[in-house]
Amino acid sequence: MKISNYFDVDTKSLNCFNIETATDTKRYLDPTKIVFSNNKYFNHDLASKKIGDFFKTLLELHDDNRENEILELLKNIHEVNDTHLGESKNKVNGHGPKFDALVEAMNTISDIEKIVKLDKNVILSTSLVFNIFVLDFGPDSYSDLITNIIYAELSDYTEKILKVYGQKMLPHKADRFSWNEKKHSWEKIVVKYFEIDGERIVLFPKKIAVSSHQGSSVKYLQSVIFDKIRADLLKNDPKFKANQKELKKIVKGMYPGMTSKEIDISLTKTNPDLFLKFCEKLTKDNKGKS
Repeated sequence: MKISNYFDVDTKSLNCFNIETATDTKRYLDPTKIVFSNNKYFNHDLASKKIGDFFKTLLELHDDNRENEILELLKNIHEVNDTHLGESKNKVNGHGPKFDALVEAMNTISDIEKIVKLDKNVILSTSLVFNIFVLDFGPDSYSDLITNIIYAELSDYTEKILKVYGQKMLPHKADRFSWNEKKHSWEKIVVKYFEIDGERIVLFPKKIAVSSHQGSSVKYLQSVIFDKIRADLLKNDPKFKANQKELKKIVKGMYPGMTSKEIDISLTKTNPDLFLKFCEKLTKDNKGKS
């Protein structure tokens, strides 16, 4: 059953994302979209602050050599399938985020943060660093992490949407965890239930769920990095021409055996302005479109 069927409303007029209750939809929560969300029932300002503070906290702990505390933060993240988003095809059976990659990437992230002179208080830049430059950390795990961080805001949004459609949360409650941006730690929260046919449901605005993250390593590569490589090739040969597909083949030849993220890391370390340009591009593209 889809949420629109349950609420008995037209899909186009539905305020929330139209999830299916018995399976996962291959979509991911996108922090960039959350920053620019203007849904009146969703506290995007607080959600954005929490996401920024979480990643800022990881960076600061790493810079202070407090690795054990990083491990504790990551270890205490709980698997949550309430959004019904992710990779599973026929059943909600996700395995939750895999965080070994985050731990292994902290040196790289810290190096880039120092080179770029990242403003750790800016949600867009801090969340993008962790999405683009962490190897072996896919969109599903990243989305799961975001869900954990802003679970309180998603639960609050769910309750408001239920009221819009004349529904109520169930009387019994459940323990969940959400990020506390003031204490810089996880906190246990007690939230009311909403479920359909025994499936726990948490709702979210349509526009914060995407088929691919705007700040992905591939999009970073194919925008500002491709632009730089094209410009460099033009300097050597003013007659150089190549469409995006041809340029992709050229770049693969220039960096044999390297993944998009590995190329991104390599070029960003020597050209830190590329990352800032990408942040500016996403900001420009999203303003007024939420």
